[in-house]
Amino acid sequence: MRKHCAQPGLKLTMPRTKTDSMYIGALAELTGVTRKAIKHYEAMGLLPAPQRKGRYRFYTQSDADLICLIKRARELGFSLRDMTALIATTASQGSLPMALMAELIATKRNQLQADIRHAQRLDSQLAALQQELICHPGLSCSEPA
Repeated sequence: MRKHCAQPGLKLTMPRTKTDSMYIGALAELTGVTRKAIKHYEAMGLLPAPQRKGRYRFYTQSDADLICLIKRARELGFSLRDMTALIATTASQGSLPMALMAELIATKRNQLQADIRHAQRLDSQLAALQQELICHPGLSCSEPA
């Protein structure tokens, strides 16, 4: 079975229908996440409660699309908590709320840029310390390794 999340261009507007239903194992295989992760996403409210027939859960293509969105966002550094409002709105509206998504992305990018500046400052400080240690007056001068 081809992994669904490898497909470019998520479409999150597909309605829940009985014709595209699948068991949790098929959804896990299709999206590349574990059954435990799917149940965790449900418990957090990131996935809507699936239809049931007895003890069996039935999922739809929309659920697979939401899981792919969750996976992609996780790969980009978003936490599950970050995604709660976004996914809840997506599930209730049937489409991705672009204004909310743009806001979350801008916030994440600002945080990333601040982290980069911090890492650059640390790198400069480490380089200065390294230079000080190479030719410190009280230490024997040696070439860097």
